[in-house]
Amino acid sequence: MAAKPRFRNDAVAGSDGDSRLDAAPDPAPPDRKHPVDETLPPLKMFTSGLQHVAAMYAGVVAPPMIVGPAVGLTAKETAFLMGASLFTAGIATLLQTLGFWRIGARLPFVNGVSFAGVTPMVAIGKDRGHDGIAVIFGAIIVASLLGFLLAPYFCKLVRFFPPVVTGTVITLIGVSLLPVAFNWSQGGNATAADYGSTTNITMAAVTLVIVLALRKLLRGFLQQIAILLGLVVGTLIAIPVGITDFGAIKDADLIGFPTPFHFGAPQFEIAAIVSMSIVMLVCMTESTADML
Repeated sequence: MAAKPRFRNDAVAGSDGDSRLDAAPDPAPPDRKHPVDETLPPLKMFTSGLQHVAAMYAGVVAPPMIVGPAVGLTAKETAFLMGASLFTAGIATLLQTLGFWRIGARLPFVNGVSFAGVTPMVAIGKDRGHDGIAVIFGAIIVASLLGFLLAPYFCKLVRFFPPVVTGTVITLIGVSLLPVAFNWSQGGNATAADYGSTTNITMAAVTLVIVLALRKLLRGFLQQIAILLGLVVGTLIAIPVGITDFGAIKDADLIGFPTPFHFGAPQFEIAAIVSMSIVMLVCMTESTADML
């Protein structure tokens, strides 16, 4: 005897003569988006984006703050380099999230600056003055073109990135950022008189505890923006303590644009190019792990 099918999509006559569907599931609305692809309401979109910017800001400006003084840039030149990093990170993020042609993974995360290149860049630019930053830029241009050309082939290596590999890479990224966090928690400027003071370390600890507590106690959307809320609360606490300085904000231009070749024409040296090309491969591995 043939087995009776579990579901029937064809209409059958019931005992009362009416047609019916025998346990046929209702199809999902064809125009309904998956929750991952839904657009947030304006307020949630703004606060989520603001948290993204607040969380990524330190990671984008920290490398130029390290590389700039190491290669002999003045404070004003280092600030310009920080602005250029933020501007470039914004362009890269738009290309990656919105996509252009076959460029971009179209995933909602910020493209920032990798710390993998800090040590090689300092080694390249040290004791060269402004020629050092020009050599660094030349090496980065070549390494970037190499990464762009290798991207279609590099993505085919995804099958060699099982969870144990991606998890290890992401863990190493976090561990590599710990020295930066420790430095910033002490004040960020090793030459400052209050570097490593009890006040600085306590403020960093208080802000961390606030973020962890908000993540634990809040629910829903507020839990998602716990980092942003923690930064706001920590800043408000720091104001009466007297460790905030908003002078740079008052003196800064409302709108700025990093002019190309501000430090002169790029210079191309083989040793520097090879070093930054290796760094580019490391960055591509990091990015692949993050995207997966």
